[in-house]
Order: sequence, then structure tokens, then C-alpha cells
Amino acid sequence: MDIWKFQRLVLQRLFIWVGISIALGLAFLLFRNEYWNGMAIQFIAWAVVNFAIAFFGKRSLERRYASLKRNERQAQAETERLKLVRTLWVNTILDAFYIIGGRLVMIYLGKDSLLWQGMGLGIILQGSFLFFFDLIHARLASNLAM
Repeated sequence: MDIWKFQRLVLQRLFIWVGISIALGLAFLLFRNEYWNGMAIQFIAWAVVNFAIAFFGKRSLERRYASLKRNERQAQAETERLKLVRTLWVNTILDAFYIIGGRLVMIYLGKDSLLWQGMGLGIILQGSFLFFFDLIHARLASNLAM
């Protein structure tokens, strides 16, 4: 698979996660208690952010792809791959901090609040998914043959 198709695949998978996050967030609202409302807020908020990342990432990718001639695409492929790998590894590190941050939210803000406990767990779950998402795709992109 070439880097251009791989990047489209990563963005498509992120769009799928956006849909899952919105569906789960809306489902959590049905429980009608503060804990689940906190989870719902996080799942829907992360879905909005991830949608923006996927939407603008796809637009940017398509513009770069369209601006290059066929032979230029091949020449640019290694640069694209390295840029994607670097971005995914940085995101993986950031995801670890989101997980830690979610735990801190649960410990400190959630000490006396079910809403904040739910929000903290929501951050942990979203950060955990993104950690593995970015880690797996970083490793796959690192091994793409150019």
C-alpha cells in the first residue's frame, strides 16, 4: 500500500471512531446520572475534536495529492511517510498524557463529584483508544515500503 492510500485509511478509521464516540456519548446520556453524563460529555467532545482533525486532515491530504504530478507523488512519498510517522509517535506520547490527566481528574476533581469521575474515565477511555490507534498506525507506517 502506498503512503497516500495508507493516510486515507487512517483518516477513514478515525472517522469511524468519531461515529462510535458520538453513538456511545448519546447512549450514555440515556442513563441520566452525573457519572454517565460526564462520560457522555467527554465522548461527544472528543468526537468533535477528532472529526475536525480527520476532516481537515483529509482536505489537506487531498490538496497535497492533487497538487503533485504522478512522478512527484512517488518522489514525495518518503517525506509524507516520515511526516506521518513523526506525527503519530508524537500523538502516541500525548495520548499517554491524556490517560494520566484523566486519572488525575478522577482523583482530584472526582473526589466528591460523580460528574468529574465520569469525565475522568471518559478521558482515560478516549486517550487509551487513541494511544493504541496512533501506536498501531505509527508502527504500520514505519514499515511501509516505499
